[in-house]
Amino acid sequence: MSTVSNIPAPEITAKARSGVPARRVNSYLQRGADAARRQIGIVIRRFEQPFYSALIDSTVKQLSLHGLDATVRSSHGTAHGETSAFDALVNNGCDGVILFSELLKDDELHALATAHKSTVILGRCLPGLKNRCVYSNNELGGELAARCLVENGHRKIAMVTGPDDRVDTQMRSRGFVSELRRHGVELSEQLTVNGNFHESGGTAAMNQLMPKLGDFSAIFFQNDAMAIGALSVCYEHGINIPNDLSVIGYDDQVLAGFCRPRLTSIHMPLLEWGKNAARLMEQLTALNLPDSPYAPCIGTPECPPYLVQRDSIRNLHSQSTTDTHTPIYLSDRETHCLEWSARGKTSWEISIILGVSESTVVFHLRKAMAKLNAANRTQAVAIAISNSLISLD
Repeated sequence: MSTVSNIPAPEITAKARSGVPARRVNSYLQRGADAARRQIGIVIRRFEQPFYSALIDSTVKQLSLHGLDATVRSSHGTAHGETSAFDALVNNGCDGVILFSELLKDDELHALATAHKSTVILGRCLPGLKNRCVYSNNELGGELAARCLVENGHRKIAMVTGPDDRVDTQMRSRGFVSELRRHGVELSEQLTVNGNFHESGGTAAMNQLMPKLGDFSAIFFQNDAMAIGALSVCYEHGINIPNDLSVIGYDDQVLAGFCRPRLTSIHMPLLEWGKNAARLMEQLTALNLPDSPYAPCIGTPECPPYLVQRDSIRNLHSQSTTDTHTPIYLSDRETHCLEWSARGKTSWEISIILGVSESTVVFHLRKAMAKLNAANRTQAVAIAISNSLISLD
């Protein structure tokens, strides 16, 4: 397959007429046919995480459509691993490298890309090298997440970030905080927790935030893996998503549409990343061929993220006013907490009985009080008994 198959014949003819001899164009076409065997290296963070698996799948498929083969190496999540994997691919004779860097500093990344001309940078936009970058604006993604929560009526909001040394963490945080401030909402430091972009980070963060449940109505996780990990904690503690707590993630992984409830998330257009990276790599490797009719490659357009709203966000604006004819519904956990409270048990004693934290018990009792329009738990118990919502048998 020729790497110039996307150049119409009239354009090639025009180049010949403009001074490029026909024999040179034919020579390039032959060399372009040889490009079907060209090898492109790809450096990603890890193989096992769904985000990177989807990114590899998209990029490799698109490279194959351009007649380019791929070799993939993992950086194992370190800056040294990124440079080592890059050097190994270059030293093994790859004609170009697609580098997904999250930890290298801009000047380090710039030096690598300058030293090896056929380099495409994924996930970052470098000053002076924008024409070799394929990226999405993570700051915009953070803004979209904040806007979604604010527009749904949430003012008390928590956030679980990725590692502080990650560029995407910094940009998502900056966009999220600035958009909240634009709406007059300040993000409390006590409601900001560092995660690790893994499911385990989400469970740990959710457990850390559990004692403060009454202080926020929504939480932004900076990737879907952590959000999904947190959903399991919420389920174990009887916290209903989104009625008790709204959750939004980032990346829009495949699992986001299949977990329960389906997760609202910021979509990262990985298919577009793959298409643009392959197109750009085809041009860059062709430019290294003698007598190439390609003009220097133009900048790759940014692939903007966008919001995918599903079931994990509650719209607080749609809350109806109290209606005496509307039946009151208590969750199982709220019912159990009220029943044990009616028996004279303290929050701590109830937590031991139910096998949950004391803060979780307090959270469910407060939710029950709000539903029953009660001033305290004693009144809540009385209302629940009179409405046959709890049983003391």
